Amino acid sequence: MKIAIVCDNASFTKGGEAAIPLRFFRAFRQLGLKPQLLSHARVEPDLHASLTADELNDVTLFSDLKLQKIVYRLGLYLPGRVREAYTDQIIRLATEARQRKELRQRAKARDIDCVFVPIPIPPKAISLITDIGVPVFFGPLNGVMDYPPGMRDKTSEAGKYLIAAGRYIAEPLHYIFPAKRNAAGLFYANDRTLMNLPVATKNVPRFRSFDATIDAANWQNVDRSGAIDPTHFVYVGRLIDWKVVDLAIEAIHRLEGRARLTIVGEGPERPRLEKLAASGKGSISFVGFKGHEEIVEIYQDAAALLLPSMREAGGNVCLEALAAGVPVIATRWGGAEDVVQDGVDGILVDPIDRASFIAGFADAIQQLMDDPARIRVMGEAGRARVLVSYDWQTKARQCLQTFEQTLSAKSNA
Repeated sequence: MKIAIVCDNASFTKGGEAAIPLRFFRAFRQLGLKPQLLSHARVEPDLHASLTADELNDVTLFSDLKLQKIVYRLGLYLPGRVREAYTDQIIRLATEARQRKELRQRAKARDIDCVFVPIPIPPKAISLITDIGVPVFFGPLNGVMDYPPGMRDKTSEAGKYLIAAGRYIAEPLHYIFPAKRNAAGLFYANDRTLMNLPVATKNVPRFRSFDATIDAANWQNVDRSGAIDPTHFVYVGRLIDWKVVDLAIEAIHRLEGRARLTIVGEGPERPRLEKLAASGKGSISFVGFKGHEEIVEIYQDAAALLLPSMREAGGNVCLEALAAGVPVIATRWGGAEDVVQDGVDGILVDPIDRASFIAGFADAIQQLMDDPARIRVMGEAGRARVLVSYDWQTKARQCLQTFEQTLSAKSNA
């Protein structure tokens, strides 16, 4: 089967969502296929660092048009969530318009059998990838993610209004831009996503999948048989506002030097977080972005991963920690709640309000510090579960089976 994977970003360094197309690209190749990848030129350095020369031969990149550059500069003056909802989508759609033209040519030449659009994952995001001449599939879609009711969203009131308006407008837009309405199938990750699929797609075949996924082979040889430091906790991820890493830092400070935190990742919040880290008694170190092998090494003696995020849709970082045998302390909200089993392989903290959340996070940290044997038991339970149930090969094989069944039904019609 000849599959074309279409996306705006395909990168292991631009956040969890951007890695999804690359994960599928590699997983399909491991299943014996040669998928094609169509993405944006901004990810070219990342792809050259991540892919082999043979893999790069199946990649096509699209550079920004002048209009996209203007929209990008205007978006810099908007709040982050508003920029994501509007200017980022305009830029993406401009790229999709050219990707669609290229896909039509490949379909006409019979160079592709189907098109797969794994991101963006929000269910209401519109697309131009339609009328290609071959079946088009979207997903696994995941969302809609907002802040928990008791936690303050840093978006302004005007920004919140614009985001809400965008979601409302998105419904009729799916009749104007019918890509998902005309899709051969939609993969969805959970019940909240199913409830938020556009009404226009009610007659489109829907397939339950899972969003958060790991490369099990990368974690098979992790060795946690050595000493575990019950005072060492780790955060892995981008340093951006909705990850609210400041709450994890404050929880560490609350323990007055009894625990230490290693923060792995980069982002615009780093300067502010470094100042906060220096203001209390907690031992907190920032080590920047790290690759897989370096993260595995950091996990060797860690007591738990801390993930205080308030808008985590997927929870891949939770799965990776569990695959390494590391328990997770996370927010009982969104992706973390989907993948962490509270009391079995992690501890979930209710996001009631800021003060109680910090206290709850500190209490969860203290629980593990007081019971080192529990750290190992929880880590082993999580590792045994996720290595079997959340592998990219399993997910890619599931999608491939759906593609094959759809194409077979079409040919027999």
